[in-house]
Amino acid sequence: MRCAGGCEIPAEAKVLVLSGAANRDPKHFEAPETFDIHRADARRHLAFGKGIHYCIGAPLAWMEAQIAFDLLAQRAPDMKLVEDQDFGFPADVSFRGPRSLLVEWPG
Repeated sequence: MRCAGGCEIPAEAKVLVLSGAANRDPKHFEAPETFDIHRADARRHLAFGKGIHYCIGAPLAWMEAQIAFDLLAQRAPDMKLVEDQDFGFPADVSFRGPRSLLVEWPG
C-alpha cells in the first residue's frame, strides 16, 4: 500500500494517523499555519471526521459554539487578542491548541 505522499507502507505495518495534521497540508490548504476565519476552504477541515465517520454530535457542537460566541460578542464587544503574543503549542499528538490565548477589552 502507498501513503498519500507516495511512500510504501508494508503489509501489517502499524500506522499512527495524526488527524491534527490533516488540516495543515499546504497542498490542500493555502497558508495552513495562518488562522483565518474567512478562509474560502474552511469547511474542508476534518475536525468532525468525514463520510460515514462524521461525528453525530457535530450539529450540536456547532450550535453550542454559535451560542457561546454570540454571547461573548454581546458581553465583551470590544474584546481583542493581545498583540505580539506567543502562541506556543504543546507537543501532543491528540490535540492541537495553543497553551494560552490572551485577550483584552476596555472596562
